[in-house]
Amino acid sequence: MKSLIGYKSPLGYKSPLGYKSQLYGIRAEQILLEPLNSRRHMIFFLHLEPENKTFKYAIPGGAPAHLLEFNYAKSS
Repeated sequence: MKSLIGYKSPLGYKSPLGYKSQLYGIRAEQILLEPLNSRRHMIFFLHLEPENKTFKYAIPGGAPAHLLEFNYAKSS
């Protein structure tokens, strides 16, 4: 099972994974995902008007994983 955590946690990201660590044995690897900039974000929304593209970028804060959670068929 893989888990994707969508927030930065100082404990989870920078702490060592030694035997006494709270995360010992839980985490196998980590990847730091940077937020998308607004230009790269616009590629996902070619069918929308510019003001709607900006709205869809601002709501999830540019986080790539959150783009998958939108149901675009229901959105206006």
